[in-house]
Amino acid sequence: MICFINNESLRQKLQNVVQELFMKIDLYLKTLTINIEKFLTFKVDVLNSSGAKALIKQDDQSQKSGYVY
Repeated sequence: MICFINNESLRQKLQNVVQELFMKIDLYLKTLTINIEKFLTFKVDVLNSSGAKALIKQDDQSQKSGYVY
């Protein structure tokens, strides 16, 4: 069976495939960016929490010893 596709039809199909591919890549990159932002925010929250605990511990120790850092 011989199938003839005119150039315009082929061009349109290829354009649609490329457009869909770029849309999927764009969605993937947006999702990746959101996940990275969530991860970094979590890390900052953990570090802030650790820092706050360290400052509270340091303050408690300074009150017990009478020495202020």
